[in-house]
Amino acid sequence: MKIIKIIIAIVSAALLYFSCTSDVTPFDPNNPTITVVPDGMPGNWADCSGKLGTHACNFVLKDQHNKDWQLYEHHGEIIVLDFSAMWCGVCMGAALEVQHFQEIYGPEKVVWVTVLLQDFFGQLPAVAHLNEWAKVFDIESAPVLAADENIYDMILNGEGYVINVLPTIVIIDREMTNVYYLEGWNKNRILDQIDKLLK
Repeated sequence: MKIIKIIIAIVSAALLYFSCTSDVTPFDPNNPTITVVPDGMPGNWADCSGKLGTHACNFVLKDQHNKDWQLYEHHGEIIVLDFSAMWCGVCMGAALEVQHFQEIYGPEKVVWVTVLLQDFFGQLPAVAHLNEWAKVFDIESAPVLAADENIYDMILNGEGYVINVLPTIVIIDREMTNVYYLEGWNKNRILDQIDKLLK
């Protein structure tokens, strides 16, 4: 297992300043992993979108424990959304840091959320894939989620985040406002943004 982690770290380091491009592939409608939240739910904002300066739109996705994880249940926390794919080397480099981020910032109510858009073959990740990702990268206290076509519907409707590059990192502040957007991976920039929000 340690050899696998070392290989992943080496590959990720080599790709650190590059990023993976993503193509939207069709997903299996018979394997939904997202629950659409009713519009009348308390906390929904009329101006929600994936744009900077607006409130994030709510979503519910399955985590690595096959439990629902809902964005709006974390109102009052700083949320780092990491949109990744299992085949993306740079995403693996970011995943190596997830548990470290949680250990540093967890007590400050900062939550790192990995949203896996695709497995190694470009298909919808299953819960077993989420467990594998969490296990390989020693992610113990952060959610790893699987997205499906509803996430892409949100993007097309202007409610979600435009994801042209993997990973795409979005930081949401305690008021559920999208405050930072990064295509690719840069640990220092993310640390700097979180530190600014904590001041």
